[in-house]
Amino acid sequence: MGALNAEDSPCATLVGGCQAGLDVFGMGTALLRGVQKLIAPGSCCEREGEATNSFMLIGDMVNGLGRSAGRKADRTRRVAIDLDEPVLAGRVRP
Repeated sequence: MGALNAEDSPCATLVGGCQAGLDVFGMGTALLRGVQKLIAPGSCCEREGEATNSFMLIGDMVNGLGRSAGRKADRTRRVAIDLDEPVLAGRVRP
């Protein structure tokens, strides 16, 4: 009885004890972040809690897709300017 009185938590009164949850999404996110670290070592987990936060992973995926979709092919048909000295054979230079 003395041990039950010393315990603040109601878990001590239950036969099964306290039930702790299993963060399935956090483990999946950590697995994906681990694969990402293998592919690109400097690309993730700079912010606090980013390794197991599913919402930060989704945000990073949306940002990555937005950056990759935002690049468009250059269709302006620009031509490089030749900056070499022109050949002046037969001409008098000023």
